[in-house]
Amino acid sequence: MSSDQIPQAIPFEAPAVEIISQLLPSYSFESLIATGGMGAVYKATQTSLDRPVAVKILPPELGADDTFRQGFETEAKLMARLNHPNLIGVYDFGEVDGMLYIVMEFVDGTTLYEHAYQKQLPQLEAVEIIIGISDGLYNAHKAGILHRDIKPANIFITKDGTPKIGDFGLARPSGNTESGVIYGTPGYAAPEVVAAPDKVSAATDIFAVGVMLYELLAGKMPEQIYQPLERFGKFDSSLERSIRKAIAADPALRYQSAEELSEKLNEVRRRIKTGQKLAPKATSAMPRSVVSGATARTTTSSKKVKKKSSGFLSLAAIIALSAGIYYAWQAYEAKKADIAKVEQQNAEIPDQIHEKEDGSKLEVFFDDSSKNRLVKANGKVDQTDSLASAENSGKKLSTKRKETIQASNSKKDPQNETPAAPALSDEELEKQFIAALTAQNPELAELIQEKRAVLLDNGVRLVAFIHDDITWLEAEKICKKYGASLAVLADKDDIAKVKTIIPTWGACWIGAYTDGDQKWNWVDGSPWKDSIEIRTTTSTAYAQIDSDIFASAKKDTDTAGFLIEWKKEDSEKNKAANESSSIKKISSSAS
Repeated sequence: MSSDQIPQAIPFEAPAVEIISQLLPSYSFESLIATGGMGAVYKATQTSLDRPVAVKILPPELGADDTFRQGFETEAKLMARLNHPNLIGVYDFGEVDGMLYIVMEFVDGTTLYEHAYQKQLPQLEAVEIIIGISDGLYNAHKAGILHRDIKPANIFITKDGTPKIGDFGLARPSGNTESGVIYGTPGYAAPEVVAAPDKVSAATDIFAVGVMLYELLAGKMPEQIYQPLERFGKFDSSLERSIRKAIAADPALRYQSAEELSEKLNEVRRRIKTGQKLAPKATSAMPRSVVSGATARTTTSSKKVKKKSSGFLSLAAIIALSAGIYYAWQAYEAKKADIAKVEQQNAEIPDQIHEKEDGSKLEVFFDDSSKNRLVKANGKVDQTDSLASAENSGKKLSTKRKETIQASNSKKDPQNETPAAPALSDEELEKQFIAALTAQNPELAELIQEKRAVLLDNGVRLVAFIHDDITWLEAEKICKKYGASLAVLADKDDIAKVKTIIPTWGACWIGAYTDGDQKWNWVDGSPWKDSIEIRTTTSTAYAQIDSDIFASAKKDTDTAGFLIEWKKEDSEKNKAANESSSIKKISSSAS
């Protein structure tokens, strides 16, 4: 669907204050404070209770749609169930003169979008705002309600600084997901909003909160190439980890409740107020940019809006944009369907065709070895060719291993040779490597996970990420206990592979240290080739890296997970560990 085919918002002329006052005599209307294609918002007073309210009126066309009417009533009832100081309350709803309306709490303040536009908030203020938002969301989630469009424009800040979540216009019960409909705002919407709308959960709202926390601290939204917080100033050391966990691409790796995020940030608030030491300020040394697929997302740059005094004046922009965002996502989904259709057609075309001297052709499908085939000169198909089986792993086998297979095949006499056994992929070799290690040391089964391990140097080395929270020296002791070492990443190929197993929400130790002589060393004595950029220091320090290969020099008292490395020849020499304690005992004994 082209942009000129995207349906436009319904034109709506807001009724004059005098007219709406006659239609709703229970309210004393003062002014029209926001208007847009999806409705208008008035400031009024509920005369029976003498309290200020905001009354939202929707266009008649929407009220005439039975599906929309039912959804609107459901939304109003859901919102009315919410009662929390960080949520905008709903008092009433109904229909008048063919127009649906909803009566809400009036917030005398401004939006978070206006409050923090293009600036960095003080650390304490940013943390306290996000704590309030998290508390409000937790209240909504407990009631079974998801917001699904958390962003600064939907957060209102009262004059006393209290954040309130408003505009639950996209809210639905947590088990209600409409097929083919995408909700949310690009940049704040979690990956599953587009990839799997039926998987939207409380973690989806938490993703948006994590984006906002980064934005308030850094003064900008996270980019596709994630920039660590320390590049933007001096912050509490745990904020980086909290943000990365909140915006993890996999919902299972995020905070599983807004309450959990609030508790973590309350710890930060206590540290800030008591003056405990924060993380070191960013240095001038800048690491190379590495795209992190785990945190990649579509981002949009905000446009500045004119500030106005009323708390609901920015609702005009919100209402006007809501329809556009909805239809844009619909167009995007249609485009995805077209792409999927083309990909399905292309799936039947070989990725490569190798012509042989005997006139036969080898057709290779990288993504599905079962389709690899050798078409002989007489037109018959033979799927037993060993190179075809090897090429199946073309995306997993190293170049050296593929060259070895091809060289071996070229020496064979096709008249005398029986079909060779398929070459093992790196994935299969990795399983064999792990199986051999765990056979020698059964307790390693708790330590190593295949999804967090990778082979290096054509299967000679295995590196695994260990999710623990210990010092560099403690990690080194554990590595030595199992005939291993902290990982040595001396070249770019090592780094490219290892970065895929490091979680986006945390950093980890590697086998690099400095004695304070402004020179870095690898633990195995390998030469330091500046494969990783890291600041020099005159103090003893140890190296941590994150999934973006941003390296930091840390003290011996800092803690993190670590990358452990085995070499095949070393693992064969160290047949078994005598200890039989569990991994929990390993961590405690290391200290």
